[in-house]
Amino acid sequence: MPVEPPMTVALGIEEIMPVELVARCLDFLDLDDILRIMSVNKRWTDVARDHPTYWRDLALDYIQSREPHHVQLFRLRLSRSRGRPVKISLQYFPDEPGERDILPDLSHHLDHIQVLDYTTYDDEMVDAVLEALAYPAPILRDLKLSMNTVGPNREVRADFLAGSAPLLRSALFGSLDLPIPIPACLRDIERLTVLSAAISDIFQSCQRLRELHLYHAVTLHPAFLDKRSWNNIQVLCIDSGEIARTWHSIGLPVSQVPKLVVRMVYTSMLGPPETEASLSALSTHMAGGIGVHVSQTFPGLLWIDLRGTSEHTLHLNHSAMLVDREPPNSEFKIPYPGNDLAAGFCDRVLYLSVALEIWEFALCLGDLPVMENLVLLIKDGGTPENLGLLSCPRLKRLILRKSGTTSDPIAVALAPFAEFARSALPDAPFPLLLQLEHVELLRDQDIERESATFRSMSSLQPRGDHRWL
Repeated sequence: MPVEPPMTVALGIEEIMPVELVARCLDFLDLDDILRIMSVNKRWTDVARDHPTYWRDLALDYIQSREPHHVQLFRLRLSRSRGRPVKISLQYFPDEPGERDILPDLSHHLDHIQVLDYTTYDDEMVDAVLEALAYPAPILRDLKLSMNTVGPNREVRADFLAGSAPLLRSALFGSLDLPIPIPACLRDIERLTVLSAAISDIFQSCQRLRELHLYHAVTLHPAFLDKRSWNNIQVLCIDSGEIARTWHSIGLPVSQVPKLVVRMVYTSMLGPPETEASLSALSTHMAGGIGVHVSQTFPGLLWIDLRGTSEHTLHLNHSAMLVDREPPNSEFKIPYPGNDLAAGFCDRVLYLSVALEIWEFALCLGDLPVMENLVLLIKDGGTPENLGLLSCPRLKRLILRKSGTTSDPIAVALAPFAEFARSALPDAPFPLLLQLEHVELLRDQDIERESATFRSMSSLQPRGDHRWL
């Protein structure tokens, strides 16, 4: 009798694929894909749960924190970290039922949290959060606590992090006052950000402090007016609120800070007198030439960024104002603080970067007698229109730079930009140098056709910092 072959069972790829190969494949997947992989079989589930994408970066935003299944997944992922370093971000609106439930998990795992970003809008939760953080954090290096509450500020407790966070170098406190003495766990920080809070004398306690960021309504200790306090500070950022308008009048000794950043907000309906003095004070700190970046986040909100060229730089970084557009065919008039900018800075502007769609906003800068570089930020499909003339008799280079963060270049026709340059820059010394950054010319374009406008062309990859070319 013939001998029949033994029966075999066909195995699917999910059964025979080595777990090492599965783990390597997971390196190319995001969390949603990994959660789908976990439904294939138990082997793949075990591998996925041990992958860093599953347990390392954990977050609950305002919406997810309201949904029980997201909260449960967060807790499961945190439990799989098994003492390995994790980064946690938590955001809660008022009266979130699950916020109090998550705090014991936070306390239990505080010994292996590297980065913690916690935001709440519930006054009743502030004390509970501070109590949950009364344990050592041996590897915590970046901490953000934003208590966006309507009641009076609480103080950071003396037993905060049990006084032990030896690697903590960056801290942010929102609506949390810093007491005297400073908690021991904060004495080695190098970067401190304070939002809407009172800040005590930190200079004696925090000898390693190099960067200080003050946001909104900040109450300063008298030690801040002592020049000796600022010997170690390399960066000072003053953002919005009264302090951004009055830092010069209260005598804040910023002249010895190598990098000063002041951010102010204006609207077309409001231009407080203090801003004029503040802008004037800024100009005294900005030696040499200035770079100007103009953009808008949405129609009507204009951001102006002034950057000094000297080694000791000062930035007026994203000065924002709401702009009411004039009716069609009327002379465009930009409201406050355009005139102040023109009077204080524009005779020193060497570099102007402006989004093409808000070219007319750049006209508030007035004449630019020493400007050498003009950058037009363009989007796919954007075409230039002549909405006004800009005087720049020393212009050397026109740069077309793609606007946005994606890496794919965009293709443009050269003729419209040549016509724009000739009409909008009437006193420029043509021909100019043309530089393309993540911008390509259409195939039928030839720079020789525009030799009267552009004498040469170069193409560069964008750099991380476009301050100077």
